[in-house]
Amino acid sequence: KLPKLKYIKLAVEHSDQFDTTVSLPIATNQQISPIEHFIIDHDCEFHDIFNIISYIPQVRHLKFGNLINKKERIEDIKPIMLSNLTHLSINADEISFNKFKTFIIHLNSKLKFLSLTTLMEDINYLDANLWEEFIVNHLPQLDQFHFKYSA
Repeated sequence: KLPKLKYIKLAVEHSDQFDTTVSLPIATNQQISPIEHFIIDHDCEFHDIFNIISYIPQVRHLKFGNLINKKERIEDIKPIMLSNLTHLSINADEISFNKFKTFIIHLNSKLKFLSLTTLMEDINYLDANLWEEFIVNHLPQLDQFHFKYSA
């Protein structure tokens, strides 16, 4: 245990020769960390993210280098309560709009800041009505939204 650690950044250089994924089980109460700022600066799958953040329920700021979905359906992943999470930055180059929405809903947080960058060719990302409905219904505390879409 590192009771004073508040910030951590994990960065893995991409390599086609090595599998850089790390699987963790869901945390127990004895494994909880006080980390408040957490950055994963490499590819990370939905299920890995939910397992990792189960260790850091006090997290306030999260940043994911590239959210991917190869193994599981996001709908099958158990939601997690992150009541302190207010800032989220994500690159989601391979994630559809519907999966992104489900991911955000599963976080159960009160986001004030959301930054999303995507290369996914999903026209729903460009639908202002879908965004408005999503933000009104699921992100009512959102103050800032940064969005970058490239196809």
